Amino acid sequence: MKEKSNSQSGAEQPGHAASTSQNQASSGPLSPSQNQASIGPLKGLKVLDLTRLLPGPLAAMMMADMGAEVVKIEHPREPDYIRSFPPFRHGLSLYYQALNRSKLSLALDTRHPRGKEIFFQLVEQADVLMESFRPGVLEAAGMGYPQLKAINPGLIYASVTGFGQDGPYAQMAGHDLNYLSLTGMLSLMPDANGFPVFPGFQIADVAGGSYPALAGVLAALWQRERSGTGQHVDIAMTDAVRVLASLAVAEESSFSNPESLVGSAPLLMNGKPLLAGGMAIYGVYACADGGYMALAALEPKFWKRFCEAAGVPDWMGRMLPDAAVQTELRRDLEQLFLTHNRDYWTELGQRSDCCLSPVLSMRESAKDPHLLYRSMVGCPDDAAKSKTEGSPLPLHFDQTAAWPGGPAPDLGQHTQIILDQLGISAEQQAELRQAGVIR
Repeated sequence: MKEKSNSQSGAEQPGHAASTSQNQASSGPLSPSQNQASIGPLKGLKVLDLTRLLPGPLAAMMMADMGAEVVKIEHPREPDYIRSFPPFRHGLSLYYQALNRSKLSLALDTRHPRGKEIFFQLVEQADVLMESFRPGVLEAAGMGYPQLKAINPGLIYASVTGFGQDGPYAQMAGHDLNYLSLTGMLSLMPDANGFPVFPGFQIADVAGGSYPALAGVLAALWQRERSGTGQHVDIAMTDAVRVLASLAVAEESSFSNPESLVGSAPLLMNGKPLLAGGMAIYGVYACADGGYMALAALEPKFWKRFCEAAGVPDWMGRMLPDAAVQTELRRDLEQLFLTHNRDYWTELGQRSDCCLSPVLSMRESAKDPHLLYRSMVGCPDDAAKSKTEGSPLPLHFDQTAAWPGGPAPDLGQHTQIILDQLGISAEQQAELRQAGVIR
């Protein structure tokens, strides 16, 4: 196969990454502490995870947290690139740990004929396969959807790429920042000088990749329940991230065709959209101690509560969508918030219920009482009585509790167990290991 490289836009070559040293597998029955979640609404679902880096692995991890048996397949000597990304703890990448808990690890060279045979055996038993290679790469390797649906007609084959399976950009390289820039998202986040703000987290990868992939797979599984057949799910991060700007798209329509608006004007205030700096009652303000508060008192009742609690009841009528009014109000709010520290305003917001909250750092957020109560800080591993890396599953079920099945696996940690289940003898496994087909 000719090697291509365009990272998250679906470009990785099967098994191509920096080599890293990991522990060997141990035998015995699978258990939650060996990364197989034993509870959750997706218990019994079998998923093959061929994805790399962030979008696909996070989606597959959420399925694993919900009880699916997720087998992460990596090349024995060229595993997921993110294993080599710092920061490290005890020699293991915290990024990899944060995106691959609850999974089983199979180190398998699918380029080798015998490795491909084993892969096909797994496909026969799988419900879902997730991949993030550039369009056409796996098909050229004999592992594309047309080939695999002949083996398993019920297979849900999910492809997570930057630009989708077709179109002018389908073969282009890309990363999160590119998808945000091409969809207009970066233009919606300017600083005071109009320069696009660099996001502090991967919006397109997660909101445009991981969550749409999860939704697409679950929708296809529901369709399979009725039809009995699987399908190919095409998840493009550029497609999905564009939907995040649905309100901005509606606003843009008003700007480009204002004569079609009856009894209203385009939603701009001082050249900015109402919810992106146009309205003073929806913004971030500095406090006396250098902290910040986020005010989002859009509805009259919330603005009224804020004005009363802050001792400025005469400001209640200043919600008018008028540029001059909003400019003056913003200046007054800036001065008002500078009269007290962040703790004062935080207490005021909680007491008055006026959509006022502190801007917390990641470290502060980890101590927030609400997030702690909702189990959204840290990720307890019930089986190991320890904590796994990454953010907890953000879905809560009252009938089928979902819980992480354990920390991310070492490379090939479950190879022997998985091959035992396929009926591959110890002698054959020894030969495969000697030949470098497995690890």
